[in-house]
Amino acid sequence: MKIGKCPVCGKPVYESPKSFSCVGWKDKSCDFTIWKQVSGHELDQGDAELLCQIRRSRKKTDYNKRTKRYEEWRYEVGDDNKIHRVILEEFVYGANGKELVK
Repeated sequence: MKIGKCPVCGKPVYESPKSFSCVGWKDKSCDFTIWKQVSGHELDQGDAELLCQIRRSRKKTDYNKRTKRYEEWRYEVGDDNKIHRVILEEFVYGANGKELVK
């Protein structure tokens, strides 16, 4: 199933069982790939479509057990045309609600 145009070369990006990939991989002209499992998180078709269109996904919020903080983050296509998880802010929930961690 086609999900959009490749942000690198403009060719179609199709879904496969483990990834969303540019058709350019067949002739080795483009290696743009969005893996469905990134940093331990499942990436869905909606996020892959946004990464192809505007080079970033929706914001997500997770609890980080190691730091004991909540993180607001999203995936972005970097200058190297690879997918990166970008933390937008860290926060904790205190007595007064959401408190940013600096």
